[in-house]
Amino acid sequence: MFVNPLRVYATKDRVNEYNNYHLDRLGRPVIQVMAMSVGAGAAAAPGDKAGNLAKQSPVCVGARLMLTSNLWQPVGLCNGARGTVYDIAWAPGADPMQDPPCVIMMEFDKYMGPVFPTTADGRKVVPILLVERDFLLGQHSALVRSLP
Repeated sequence: MFVNPLRVYATKDRVNEYNNYHLDRLGRPVIQVMAMSVGAGAAAAPGDKAGNLAKQSPVCVGARLMLTSNLWQPVGLCNGARGTVYDIAWAPGADPMQDPPCVIMMEFDKYMGPVFPTTADGRKVVPILLVERDFLLGQHSALVRSLP
């Protein structure tokens, strides 16, 4: 009945504990996608000031992820949409040990839009790019770039 229930925890530590346990069970290499911050105090800004973008996000092929931003609402890419990571790619010349990926290919549970035409098995895979949020910290402008 409840195959993939949404879980709610009282603290971020409990969320991280749950996520890390399940990432471990996948038995795949996990990367930490670190947010890139520009501007005085941007790296220390709380997530609610930076458009709800996380400072770091653990990701691996097969991981279940949830969007925290509205990307394309009419087709189901909205805040709360859940899916599975199909692949991760870096820009040519990037160092995967230090640079964030340029795209994460995902198969969303309830996606209703066009698909990326390269999967042989017919999966509805779509590219998810890093997003930027600019905001003010006091009188200074700041920018964060991370996974949505």
